[in-house]
Amino acid sequence: AVAEIISGASDSELNTRVNKLMFAVKNLDKKSEHGKRNVGMGLLNPQAIELFKGFNFNKEAPIDGILKVPYLVENGTGRITISRLAEKGAIKFPKGATHVCIRGGWARIDFIEKKAELKTTEVKLLPKNTKQDSVILKPKTPPKIKGKDFFVLKIGFIQEQGGKQFILGDNKYNSAAVIEVK
Repeated sequence: AVAEIISGASDSELNTRVNKLMFAVKNLDKKSEHGKRNVGMGLLNPQAIELFKGFNFNKEAPIDGILKVPYLVENGTGRITISRLAEKGAIKFPKGATHVCIRGGWARIDFIEKKAELKTTEVKLLPKNTKQDSVILKPKTPPKIKGKDFFVLKIGFIQEQGGKQFILGDNKYNSAAVIEVK
């Protein structure tokens, strides 16, 4: 469901870690009989939501190690507001990076019906020493299917040389994480 937004911001062990997460959530299903437990029912347990929140798709670049300022997810609109970006140290830039790309995603997933829909925001490109204090990321429309809402934030880095922009290095600098579940 979130493959589009996490592209370029995941590590080689992501599949193993996602399987482990899903297994843990499935085990929180206390209503289904043994052998028939599932992730959809497990998500009814508030502990499952906490397991998803803060899940980093790239363990080499956790989002809270890069983004050092507050953000807010607005329920109902999927709007993600990141504040205080102009402050020194708001974003931890890797060596050689001249710009940061920030993008949001709103995935609605129905684990019981096995349906998913992802709506993404526009990419915001900011220079390293930005004067812009905040960024608002909002998808044009909300997902239409029924299910649980997962909000993802992706941060990637760019290096500008000779007036051209290049993606910095490899995935080890880029981050994507589930920042909220509703």
